[in-house]
Parts: sequence; structure tokens; C-alpha cells
Amino acid sequence: MMGILVALILSLTIVVAPIDALAAVWCKFIPTGKIVPRAVCSPALDEIAAEPGEVASAGYPPSPPQYPPSPAIVYASLPVQTPVHLEAATVEKFVDWVVVMPSSQIPDVEAEIAKAASDAALVDAVASRLSFKLPAEYGRRLIYLSVLGQLKNPRAIPALDAYLNSPECPVFEEQRQQGAAAGSPAGEVRTSYFDACAGLKSAAVNMLAYLNTPAARELVLQAVQSHPSKAVRLSAMNSYLFNNHDSAEALAAVRQRTRKEEMKFVGLPRLAPQFSLKEFNARVAQFYNEYPEERQQPVPAKLPPKPGNAPVEGHAHDPSPPSAKAPNQ
Repeated sequence: MMGILVALILSLTIVVAPIDALAAVWCKFIPTGKIVPRAVCSPALDEIAAEPGEVASAGYPPSPPQYPPSPAIVYASLPVQTPVHLEAATVEKFVDWVVVMPSSQIPDVEAEIAKAASDAALVDAVASRLSFKLPAEYGRRLIYLSVLGQLKNPRAIPALDAYLNSPECPVFEEQRQQGAAAGSPAGEVRTSYFDACAGLKSAAVNMLAYLNTPAARELVLQAVQSHPSKAVRLSAMNSYLFNNHDSAEALAAVRQRTRKEEMKFVGLPRLAPQFSLKEFNARVAQFYNEYPEERQQPVPAKLPPKPGNAPVEGHAHDPSPPSAKAPNQ
């Protein structure tokens, strides 16, 4: 969808795992709290697409030569939209405008937010829309969070903190614990899973880091230390360092709160304007060389059955041949 991509992306994985060269393109925008349309990121994506050898140098194999080239994708410019004045009564219309405007209107969005920064009623109106009830509106909720952070109003801190630590939307780790308490195995997970709760909570901690007041910084460091989601903890590390210019003081503060087993993630490579793609990939490769256990492990095409035709964990396995099965079985 051509439109607006807001703080966080991804990523949970987007914020917390700049190890992936592609994801890191989005990562460089996330901690700022600014609304960034997809078109802004196209040049960086084109650079990655044009240099597959450099991406491979970061630990990712080049595309198999037998695959045909991907079809060319032509992006048409979005038409300029009439700006919407931002106030408590126009929050929804403002977000509708942000979704469809072209990247050339980012300054207009920033100007509207800046003009309304001291509007307490607006802060409350945006904060009241932070919810976990409609997963289909994930992208829209990221925009609410981004607007709330970019207002730079300390009045938003309690709402962001409550959202970050809300029990209403348990993150993946909490769901596993709840499953274990109910008698389900907690250690075996063999499915792909998008943790929307962790993604939204990662965006919330990014906005707290962008506010960057003493109270907000303490909440971010608390998330580094004790948030149940690993994705959120790593997001908190990255956004705290980014918004404090990766200073020695910021690094010391984060390391003091970081769990021992996650110390290696402090200061992960971040694709920033001052680094070329080649320099970034070199830093990524260095990280993988130092911590090879963090490389993505290849997935076997098929898990072999256990001896004696025992069921394979996580997969339904029927040892009988097809001819022996009943119809419609």
C-alpha cells in the first residue's frame, strides 16, 4: 500500500533487529517518532536491490541464479492532498490525510503537529485512541503513537507508559507462560507468528524515548530491564541510544539495566545516513562473526520422522500409505 509507514514498523523486528539489511532501512526512521511514507525509503531499497553481493556479505546468501528476475515495479506519485488542521476534533481526519498524502507533504504534517504541541485536549484525544481491540487497525494505531510522540508533550507520558505495560494485550512470551500454566508445553514453538502486541508496545517505548524527558528516559530504561517482551527490550535499548546520540553516558545507562544474556545487543548496527550500505553490512557481518549463534538457521525442507514412525513433534504424521486410508480421511 502506497502511503504512510509510521514508527515501527515493524518490528518489533524492525526496531530491534537492524541485523537484517532490509529491515534496517525502516529502522533508521523509527526511533525519531516521525511519520515516514514508504516513498521516502525507496532510494535505500533500490540501493539494497542493486547490491546483492553486499547484502550477502552480511550473512545472507545471494538469490539462487535459477530464479527469474522479479518484475519491475513502477511507483506512481500520490497526488497532493489538502492539509488537515490538527486539533482534538479532527484527529481522525488528520490521520486519514496522513495515510494518503505523498512524501512531499511530510513538512506539512510536521508543521501541523508542531503547532498543536501544547494542546492538552489534543494529547488526550490521541491518547484515548490507543487500544488493542482491533488488530486490523495495526497501522493506524502506529500513526496515533507516532503523533503522540512527535507532539513532544510530557502529558503523553502516562498514556504511553500504560500502553507499553498494558495487560490487555499479552506479548508472545506472556502467552507462552499462560499456556504453560494451563498445561500446554511452553518450550516448543514451531510456527511463524507476528506479535502485534509487541510491535505496538515497541512503538510506544520508541515514543517515550523520543520525548526524552527524565521521566520518559527512566521508563525506557525500566523497559530495557524488565519488560516481558524481548522485542520491546531491544527496541528500548536502540531508541534510548538513538535519542541520546549513542553517547558514552547513554551506553552506560543502558548496559546497567540490560540482562547479561542480552548485553551483545546493546549498540546493534543501525543503518544511518552517515553510513554507506557497505559500511553497515560490514558491521552486521562483524556482529555475526562475534555471535554466530544469532545467525538465522537454515530450515530443513522436511523434518525426518522419528525412528519407528513415531509422530514428529509439531507435525501430524500418519505412517500408513495413502491406499490404506479411509475415504475423506
